[in-house]
Amino acid sequence: MEIIIFAVLAGYLFFRLWSVLGVRTGNEKPLNLSRQEHFEGVEKDNVVVMLKQAAKNTAIEESDSVIDGQIRQLKKSMSGFDDISFIRGSENAFVLIIKAYSEGNDKLLKQLLEETVYEQFHAAILDRQQKGLRQEAEIDSVQAELMSIEIVDKKAQLTVRFKSEQMIATFNEAGENIDNPSRLRIPVTDLWTFEKPLKAKSPTWLLVRTSADIL
Repeated sequence: MEIIIFAVLAGYLFFRLWSVLGVRTGNEKPLNLSRQEHFEGVEKDNVVVMLKQAAKNTAIEESDSVIDGQIRQLKKSMSGFDDISFIRGSENAFVLIIKAYSEGNDKLLKQLLEETVYEQFHAAILDRQQKGLRQEAEIDSVQAELMSIEIVDKKAQLTVRFKSEQMIATFNEAGENIDNPSRLRIPVTDLWTFEKPLKAKSPTWLLVRTSADIL
């Protein structure tokens, strides 16, 4: 039994030494340090890394637990709500709205936007048309994440973070691409808030607020 114990201890010490000496960066302390100093350094470093990782995991778990709790509460107040279906629908709405704005499709925008937001989009479209400009938009790799849920005046307001790759180009009357001739795609992050009355029978969520995510 003692032989087995010593063998296990020897293997453990070899592993600890290998973890310290096996990877070199050029900034290490001299190798004539005592074994105790090596082990203390590794343990302290490991503790720092583990604490940082634990703090990060805790923050993620807390964030997840908050939104999960909000989803459960909404399901109690809004019959038939499904967060997975909502996220998929919001991704489709995101693409439809951006393309409708670029194409000047007022009819579709009026169906998907709250009145105040529609008026802002409509005014921007008219301004573009009066200047003789047209716009093209291509949206790829849309990823949506539900960030928060609020109930205001018996209406559910869900804020979603969208990450996407977008190509937006503006053309003048001569057909010249005046702001993105290379048709470059850039990563864009947006925060959009959708709203629907809790007792609504319509499946449509209206866009009530948009903003850029600066985080």
